[in-house]
Amino acid sequence: MEHLIICTRCKVQKKQSDFWFDKRRGKVRNPCRMCSRKSESLRNKVRYENSLITRSDVLNHYNKKGLPNEILLFFTDLLLLNRTIKKMEKPLIKSDGISTYIFCPTCGDFESIELPCGLDNFITISNIFTQIHKHDDI
Repeated sequence: MEHLIICTRCKVQKKQSDFWFDKRRGKVRNPCRMCSRKSESLRNKVRYENSLITRSDVLNHYNKKGLPNEILLFFTDLLLLNRTIKKMEKPLIKSDGISTYIFCPTCGDFESIELPCGLDNFITISNIFTQIHKHDDI
């Protein structure tokens, strides 16, 4: 017979298998798995909402620095474009002036690319890199 434990969050009596087991302490963790997942999901939603940035937020930030309007619009477009690219989780091409790399924004891994190369070779390399760095499980 399995031991019953009361969850500290939902106050419901549940089986021991409904709780995470802490190997360091040698006992189950409270609250239960379901309550832990709900709170983590809520934390992720809050984190996501806080990470959203609007054009007016950027304009207000740079406007306080007293920059001309052309530069304000340039920085705003650049920042929003960079955020959009990072959210796409597609590989990026970066160069340090000496070498060129294909870069995965999700895991930070990169591979060197020999340039110049034909467009067909470049597309093949990009497709293989994208297949290797599928982050569907994250």
